[in-house]
Amino acid sequence: MSKDGYGSTTKRTSSYVHNASSFPFQYKTLAQSLDELASQYPDYECYVFKGENKRYTYATWKHEIDWLATSLLELGFEIGDRLAVALPNCSENVLLSYVASKLGIIKVHLNPDSTGRELADAVNQTRSELGISRVEQGYGMTEIGNFLTCTVDTNYDDDRRHTSIGRCLPHMEIKIVDNNGTVVPIGSEGEIWVRGYSIMSCYDNDRERTAEMITDDRWLRTGDLARMDDDGYLFFIGRKKEMIIQGATNIYPIEIERVILEHPSVADVQVFSIPDPLVDEVVCAFVKLKPETKCEVDELKMFLSDKLTSYKIPEHIRFVDDFTRNVMGKVAKYKLTEDMINILNSS
Repeated sequence: MSKDGYGSTTKRTSSYVHNASSFPFQYKTLAQSLDELASQYPDYECYVFKGENKRYTYATWKHEIDWLATSLLELGFEIGDRLAVALPNCSENVLLSYVASKLGIIKVHLNPDSTGRELADAVNQTRSELGISRVEQGYGMTEIGNFLTCTVDTNYDDDRRHTSIGRCLPHMEIKIVDNNGTVVPIGSEGEIWVRGYSIMSCYDNDRERTAEMITDDRWLRTGDLARMDDDGYLFFIGRKKEMIIQGATNIYPIEIERVILEHPSVADVQVFSIPDPLVDEVVCAFVKLKPETKCEVDELKMFLSDKLTSYKIPEHIRFVDDFTRNVMGKVAKYKLTEDMINILNSS
């Protein structure tokens, strides 16, 4: 294996990679890097927020940053102050990351990140609707401090590049482990653990939660499930806590959601479970239909019967106008479990 972890032609046999790159650290802040790019490429497109119908060049993005930074200074913000941000994934949220970097303040996220359910479809839609020829994706979380993986370094086939979450970034380590923390063979499913320079030190004033999240040798347990191929690509499976256990079988909601979304009448879906005394958990689904469309439960189950094994077909399906969400606007799956139990008990 080469020093950077990716130069060797030898295929991996275990799900571990250490990208000990010779590429040097860049000792620049996010805002400093943006200022340089805005100076060199002012008219190049910088950000596209499709859902908000907003597009920014480097120059216009820098203008927004400078304006908001000035406003926060006028409000009395100083270096080291904390700015709590309770926003979904939107342009303002991204903008505030640059503003915090420019002012030397600490942006505290109050909304959890989520991983896209249909990565390949989202990439293809972005390319076709926005006219962007190449789209990259990556994986990260607040506790990691930045991205952990990205597809930008590869020239491999589009199919693998667009369905994976990429490969390990420089100066980081990734391993896929079983429930005992043992590295699993290539292609096997397990939890993503990560170690490197950007990992948080701890949760503020919360030693118990820190101990649950970080091992003694500084591996961070992400709580996300994935598999690694022999070239080091990671393929996201789902959240460990959302995995459904039916008897001795593990069922991943994301797999079922993808198939249900193939039905022409379905706009969105959430798959979850409720307790069952015989098989531990049974699969359930709340389904949102597209406007002016109709679908019956039996029809949907028949559609799924050709695409899923029988135990993955939701036993209980209900059509809803929306899903129960938390205060941040994110779907709360534990609440969906409560909702379904209440529906079944009242019927």
